[in-house]
Parts: sequence; C-alpha cells; structure tokens
Amino acid sequence: MIDKSVHKSAVDTAWFINTMNRWFDLMSSRTPAMALSKLHHEKFDEAKEFLMQVIDLFTNILIGMDRWKPVQTGIILATTSILQLAEELIEDGMDFLMTARLTQDCLENLFSTIRLKTATPYAIEFRNSLKIVTVRQFLKTPNNSSYQLDESTYLGSYLEKAPDTRR
Repeated sequence: MIDKSVHKSAVDTAWFINTMNRWFDLMSSRTPAMALSKLHHEKFDEAKEFLMQVIDLFTNILIGMDRWKPVQTGIILATTSILQLAEELIEDGMDFLMTARLTQDCLENLFSTIRLKTATPYAIEFRNSLKIVTVRQFLKTPNNSSYQLDESTYLGSYLEKAPDTRR
C-alpha cells in the first residue's frame, strides 16, 4: 500500500516542477509565439496572471529552515521586472517581448566563442578576439540568407590562425 504522504509529496513536487518549467519558458522565450505579446490578448493576460502567481508563490514559500533565501528575491525581482518591462514596451507600440534577449545566454555564447582559441585569455588577447568575432559576424553570409555565395574569399578567413610553416 502506498503511503498517502509520499503520494502527496510526489504530486506537490510534480506541480512545482511544471510551474517552474512554465516560468522558465516565459522568462526565456526565443520566438514570437512564446513571447509576451498583446497580439493574443487572452494568452498575454494568462501569462501575466501566471507570472503574478509565481511572484506570490515565492513570496510565501518556505524553503529549508523557514528562512528567506536569495533565490526568492531573484525570482521575484526578475519576474516583476519582466512584467513591468513588457507592459511598458507593449504600451509604447512593441508587438512582443522575447525575454531570452534579456538573459546572459548571448554573453555566455560570446565568451565561449572567444575561449575556443584561448581557455583563459589575457586582457589583450580577449580584446583582440572580441574584435575578430565582432567583425567576422558581418563577413559571413548566413545559411538562411537570400544572397547567393560567390567564389570570393571572406576577409574573416584571413583572421583565422594560419598554420605554422616555420621549421
């Protein structure tokens, strides 16, 4: 026979995981379909109501030894900021807010690209790599572009480290 307290604990855990999954999806939306948008008023109001419930949840939740934890402050602050920013931007005429543009993912991607060449670059190496990465972005035609590739060599190819032929 299954202990009812274990079953309730499992149901509560599943509910919390589902709640946090939906919160994360809304807080890191990468497409207009998932973005906070007034193009679909009912979805926007539903998302807004859900995010307000998450704020309420983390305001009242007891974690560990019933003490306030930094994660509570972080989630409340981030969620409140996103809601206020979405309201303001949408009132000012924006169609939607893709919240992933506000995360540090793009910065982490940049750092990992720079660290491909040198795992722990010195400041001068970092600056030079940053210049190369920045310029190279604009010198390569994206795969989904309507432009046809010609036979020319991209300037970005010259910026790659040439093989050492000295011996």
